[in-house]
Amino acid sequence: MSIKRNSLYGLIGFALPSAIVLVAYPILVHHLGTERFGIYFLATSISSIIVLLDFGLWSATVKLLSEDLATGDERAAAATIVTSFVFYGGLGVVAAVPIWVLSPWLVSLFSVAPDLQAEAIFVFRLTSIQIIAFILITNVIYIFNVMQRFDQSTLALSALSALTYGGAIIGVTLAGTGLVGVMFISLSANVAVLFVSFLRALSLCQDQGIALGGVRPTLHAFHRMFGFGMAMAVHTITVLLLTSGLRLLVGALINPAAVAIYVLVYAAASKAHAGINAATEVMFPLSSAAENPSQLRRVYLRMLLGSGVIAALGLGSLALFAQQILTVWVGPNLAREATPLIQVFAVGFFFMALSPAPFHIANGLGRPWFNVLFDVCKVLITAVTLAVLILGGVTLADFAWAFTIANFVTALAFQTSVEILLWRRGLLTSETSSDAKV
Repeated sequence: MSIKRNSLYGLIGFALPSAIVLVAYPILVHHLGTERFGIYFLATSISSIIVLLDFGLWSATVKLLSEDLATGDERAAAATIVTSFVFYGGLGVVAAVPIWVLSPWLVSLFSVAPDLQAEAIFVFRLTSIQIIAFILITNVIYIFNVMQRFDQSTLALSALSALTYGGAIIGVTLAGTGLVGVMFISLSANVAVLFVSFLRALSLCQDQGIALGGVRPTLHAFHRMFGFGMAMAVHTITVLLLTSGLRLLVGALINPAAVAIYVLVYAAASKAHAGINAATEVMFPLSSAAENPSQLRRVYLRMLLGSGVIAALGLGSLALFAQQILTVWVGPNLAREATPLIQVFAVGFFFMALSPAPFHIANGLGRPWFNVLFDVCKVLITAVTLAVLILGGVTLADFAWAFTIANFVTALAFQTSVEILLWRRGLLTSETSSDAKV
């Protein structure tokens, strides 16, 4: 499948689920209330933390499996796939147990109102079970991408979103389903999508000549994955601190209702970056198996230019018409509280939206630590800025400004460093050497 088609599928795989989510949020807030909606997102944030804490092996799976398929080594590809499934299945089980046990403590940590505590404990425990299914779904999606079947990734993501949030909308509006019922719907959706996606992945492996039958996980395959995954594990931790970690901090320092407002604002502003990341993700397996650096450079520049244009149009419109958009989306009351925050977040996400193309290129070229350096810098700048801002009292605006300042500073440094160190002194030098040998 072509690069353009894969990019389009990647964009659809982001846009369609996002549209479903954007429709679902105000409906769920209205029927569940801000407190229960905040608890719901605290639960999903915990799930996100565990899923993202993958030790970098998902990215390693993409890179190594791309290389194996490019060289025609089907046996190594099979070992990589089986090893990744066994590892992540075990990770899901290991993560689920402590979350189940610690659910009462989590309720206390997030200052859940006494009349909602029993309900919240049950929700956190359902989340612990859902984690196992979602981890394995994510692994299947990465395998689809490596095989250049972004259409299958799009189908899986869209189905998961439609069943989860569409089912929740039907539940709360027609059946009066509460918070626990919404989580049951989400868990059922994850199990169903995992089953169908896994069967489809087996079929694609057979079509590619990858025989998984009789293949066992091996230490050699794990070592290959872990070597690359170390850097990606550090990147994962920084992502957790800047996304789910900040949500949990809002819950701990303020309250669950503030989490609901923060999540709504963050979700609206983050869509441009998420869409660009989905459209440019094709560059990771492409650069991992690329043999023509000049062609890769041309694709990269087009992706970077498109990223800037889409981010400017989308986030600029959001910042200018934030009040009107939010009023239609979540109502006038929440819109008044969220508008100042979303304008700040829009600026931060504009600079963040320029990073996916160079990020995927650096990983594909085997330079993940290059990305990690700037990830760590972003976390440190966010932490220092937030610590200074909250000296006069903790507000949601403090979180928004800390996020935006950190992204502005690191984005400028990252883009400059990518151009000078990665392209001019890295990849292009390699190209010249290869040409000289020929």
